[in-house]
Amino acid sequence: MSIGPRGKGWQATVTHPRIAPHRWRRQWTTYEDAEIWEAQAKADLLAGRSPDMGGKERASSEKPRTLREMIDYTAKTAWVDKKAGDSLARNAELVGEVIGLDMDVRKIDAFVIDKAIVDLKGIGNSNGTINRKMASLSKCLSVATELGIIKEKPKIKRLREGVNRIRWFSDDELERMVAFFNHMGHEDMGHWVRFQADTGLRVGETRGLEWRDIQGDFVVLADTKSEAPRGLPMTQAVRVGLAAMTKHQKGPWTWADSNHIRRWWDRLRLHMDWEATGDDVPHALRHTFCSRLVQRGVPILTVKELAGHKSMEMTLRYAHLAPHNLVNAIKSLEPNRQPSLVVDVVA
Repeated sequence: MSIGPRGKGWQATVTHPRIAPHRWRRQWTTYEDAEIWEAQAKADLLAGRSPDMGGKERASSEKPRTLREMIDYTAKTAWVDKKAGDSLARNAELVGEVIGLDMDVRKIDAFVIDKAIVDLKGIGNSNGTINRKMASLSKCLSVATELGIIKEKPKIKRLREGVNRIRWFSDDELERMVAFFNHMGHEDMGHWVRFQADTGLRVGETRGLEWRDIQGDFVVLADTKSEAPRGLPMTQAVRVGLAAMTKHQKGPWTWADSNHIRRWWDRLRLHMDWEATGDDVPHALRHTFCSRLVQRGVPILTVKELAGHKSMEMTLRYAHLAPHNLVNAIKSLEPNRQPSLVVDVVA
C-alpha cells in the first residue's frame, strides 16, 4: 500500500527507480492529506523533481543537516552505483524512522545509537537485521565525517549473531520441494530451487544473470554484492536447469522476479508445513549451499570463495556443521603405533 496507518496518523509513500533515494515517506494526520501529498509527489517525480518533504528548501550547495538529508546524500554519492544501493538506503531509512529522520545528524551520539538498537530489538528485529541496518547508518555517519559535518563518528556496537538461526534444507527437503513444483506443473520453479541450492547465488544475482554469464562449465558473476567477481563450476542439476531455460531469451531466470517467487514460495510453505518462524525463506537455499559444502568436508576458505563472502566471519557461521574435522584433527595427534612383534628364539 502507498498509504497506510502509522501511529496515530497516516503514512504516504512514493517511489521512483531512477531518482535517488528512490523512496519518499511523509506522515499525515488525515488520510485525505496523505492522499493529496501522494498525488502531488507523483506529479513531481514525473516532472523529474524530488517530492516536497516539508520544511524550508535547502540550497543544493548546503551540506546535509538532518539524518534524512544525510541518507539522501549518501544514496546519491556512495550507493548510487551499487546493486544493493536501494536496500542500503532503505535500511538507513528504517533506522532513521526509529531515531527520527529530522534529527540533526550532529546530535547522533552513542546514547542515541544504543537506544535505537534497544528499540529495534523491541519491535522484533534479530541481531543480524539490526547489524545490517546499523551498517547503513554507519556509512552515512562516515560520509558526514568526511564532509566535516561531525568531528568523529560514534562507535556502533556489532551484535553477536547466533549460528543456531541458520536454516538450511536437507537433501530430502530439496527433493520434496522440487517434486511439489513439478506436481503443480511449474517445473521451472523446481529447476530454480536446484539452481539456487547448487550455486548459492543470492536471489537477485540469479535473476540478473544473462546468457553471456554462462561460460563453458562455469556461471560467471562480474558484478556482485561483495564487489568481487567470481566463477562457479556447474553441477549436472545446474546444467539441466539451464538447458530447460533456453526459451527465455535475455537470461535464464529473468522471469523469477520477487513477486513470482514469493507467490509460489507461499504455496510451498503450506505444502511443506513449515513452522511460522520466518526462517524458511528462499535465501535459506544459499545457506543450504554453504552448509552442504561444509558437511562434505570442503575447506572453509574454499566455501568462502564459492559463496562470495566478503569476510571470513560470514563463512565461519557454518563451521560448526563440520564436527568431523575436529575429530580428525585430534586423531592426527594419536601416535602411529605398530603392533608388537613376538619373536620366538630357538636355542
